[in-house]
Amino acid sequence: MTWKRQGCISKLIRHNRQQCPVVDIDNDGFWRIYYSHRDAFNRSYISYFDVEPGYPDNILDFGFSFVLQHGKVGQVDTAGVMATSIMTIDDTKFLYYIGWSKRTDVPYFNTTCLATYKIGDEIDWGYRCGITPNFIKQGPILSPDLIDSGYSGTMRPFYDYDTNRYYGFYLSCNEWININDIQGPIYDIKRAHSVDGYKWHKDGITSLPLGEGEGGISSTNIIQEGSDLSKAISYKMWFSVRGKDNFRRGIKDDKTYRIKYAESIDLVNWERGKDESLFLLPTEDPYDWDGIMTCYPYIIEYQGTLFMFYNGNGFGQSGIGYATYEH
Repeated sequence: MTWKRQGCISKLIRHNRQQCPVVDIDNDGFWRIYYSHRDAFNRSYISYFDVEPGYPDNILDFGFSFVLQHGKVGQVDTAGVMATSIMTIDDTKFLYYIGWSKRTDVPYFNTTCLATYKIGDEIDWGYRCGITPNFIKQGPILSPDLIDSGYSGTMRPFYDYDTNRYYGFYLSCNEWININDIQGPIYDIKRAHSVDGYKWHKDGITSLPLGEGEGGISSTNIIQEGSDLSKAISYKMWFSVRGKDNFRRGIKDDKTYRIKYAESIDLVNWERGKDESLFLLPTEDPYDWDGIMTCYPYIIEYQGTLFMFYNGNGFGQSGIGYATYEH
């Protein structure tokens, strides 16, 4: 089996890009696809559109207001907000997002943040198709410390049934390098854990180190298999990875983002897969919407099928598409 591409589904959206799709399937009669876009000053905002469950080509409605407002001056999200994942715990939606801020030594700085919405809240219209819920910011959850000297981002938590806790594999920026007179970030993947989804503790484990010539790994997705006594437990991870330099040139080579795969039996030691049928690489045609780049995967499981939502060329400028995998 291989991933079967289903095409781009966001052609009707007029925003200049639809970056980092985040898909919430825990709703009544619709899936919500969050995405980020930019304004003329390169500030990031979160919007969404709602689709039919199992048939994301069928758009049911669009959101007409932003999901989160930018922070006040001096806060970690004053220059932008970007959704990276969402999950439902009991009666609460947990929206994890990146807060953007500006600096004078490097172009930007990111902070992993959390906003929540209590389902059934009578203050607003609720979590319904086409209605924007009133998420409340809870603040930063991962900050620079002895483990991470730089910024963090693109964390997607999942609940591990074997250890009864949440794990989040997050982007960890450890240095900046000069690329054509512009400072570019270098980042790998580290791990944190939580018992409630609110308070997170860094493990200090580098889950996916950079390989030779690589400069960035982001947007990890974990699928757990064998969570009962009759099956061996294993974990499958999909992620996007790029080269160290010249990855923004807009030409097809091995330096642009592409989606690859790794697996583990203990959530500590990960082995990168070599079977390209599990990858989602750019197509052979550079004129395809995903012919140069594939990045920022977001995987959900529905009725025995894996749905991978992802971006193509230009870090989301060509839109959001999806692929399916029956396992």
